[in-house]
Amino acid sequence: MFKGTDRDAYKRAGKGRTAESRSRLYQKYKKQNNRRRVISDIKQSLLGGKSYSNTVPKTRQPIKRGVQSPKVKYYAKNTILDDIREYRSSKIVSNISNSIATFIVRKGGARWDNNTKDIVRSTIALAISEVTKKVLEKPLEVVDNVELFIKVGQIIYKVIVWLNKNTGLWETNDHSVSVVKDTDKKYLEYAKKYPKLVREERETCNKSDDLHLDRPMTTLFMLMSVDGKISTGSTDEMDFDMDLPMVDWVKEGLHQYYDIEKTTDLWAFNTGKVFAKIGANDKPIPTKTTVSFVVLDNQHLTKDGIKYLCARSKTFVLITTNKEHPAFDVKADNLRIIYQEMLNLKQVLLILKNQYGCERLTLQSGGTVNALFLREKLIDYVDIVVAPVLIGGSGTPTLIDGVSLAVKDDLQKVGVLQLSECIRLANSYLRLKYRVCKE
Repeated sequence: MFKGTDRDAYKRAGKGRTAESRSRLYQKYKKQNNRRRVISDIKQSLLGGKSYSNTVPKTRQPIKRGVQSPKVKYYAKNTILDDIREYRSSKIVSNISNSIATFIVRKGGARWDNNTKDIVRSTIALAISEVTKKVLEKPLEVVDNVELFIKVGQIIYKVIVWLNKNTGLWETNDHSVSVVKDTDKKYLEYAKKYPKLVREERETCNKSDDLHLDRPMTTLFMLMSVDGKISTGSTDEMDFDMDLPMVDWVKEGLHQYYDIEKTTDLWAFNTGKVFAKIGANDKPIPTKTTVSFVVLDNQHLTKDGIKYLCARSKTFVLITTNKEHPAFDVKADNLRIIYQEMLNLKQVLLILKNQYGCERLTLQSGGTVNALFLREKLIDYVDIVVAPVLIGGSGTPTLIDGVSLAVKDDLQKVGVLQLSECIRLANSYLRLKYRVCKE
């Protein structure tokens, strides 16, 4: 029998008929015995006996890519602060303080090593016991007691913040996450066997990255032909919304794009040229929607067009570099104007999030403005609906236009995409969803 083997579990597992069943029973009984030992140690600690055992389970589980390693249970170990607490306080106060501190450390410092947990736990327990002792020995008014506990809580909070800032103990260390390359053989087998789990892990990692952005998370959502065009021609008279409903074999599935559009973000970015193209300057006042529009415009929208968008939007934000834009003469409660002498999209996005509470923004502008977002690395996701049609034409707007790259050093300005989902829609339409790879 090897060292560390649970004799009781080994003996009880002997009734298995095969080696596989005996191994399975052994693991089962061993877990039961470990659970009983932990419960016994906790009871002894609460009753004033020895503190928790310092033994840490030696069983280890394989670490999967992108998933934190299994949490090792924390078993408290006495420090000199624990000895001071036990000497200065009664047994009941000492045990209760220790239990509360242990609970706080287990919940708040799950990624700390055991030595750090012991230091923080013993410090918190000593502080709680000292406060409790002072309150019990010299009763004060209720308000004074509450203020005293609040002060102690503030001190504990400042200690944890200081530890977090100066030591980075809250961050994931090298032992809690195993980094595996996409080309690793074991990872490829795991991904093939559990594709859904791998996809969920990646989405979770992506979402956690997005939480740290100081600007809105942006998604480029467009309707595009197979050859990358976003319009049917080079003039303002040519437009997808007006022309595709007249094209056989394309009009039948066009409604799917508009159905998906209704599910996009509640903040939408567009240009005044696009709204002028669809007749915003001449249309009657519409009913208000739940969508907030952000529009970049210098000369295409008139005063009536601004009023139209104010009536339609929950919040209407106009971005302009024109000091004499008609929007300055419009009075509306939901109108916000961002004036810049020179267009700065990064600053615009900062204002949208910090001042107007925009967390997610859907981009539906033209190829030229889309190129500005791309070159500034301000696109996070791409969601494209591909219509089964070829348009052609060198002057026809595409998904990304703007200034072409001229030298090899400009290759860093391209947007590299990672396909996250490919959905086959009805009537030969496709929906492609990408994530923009960041450095």
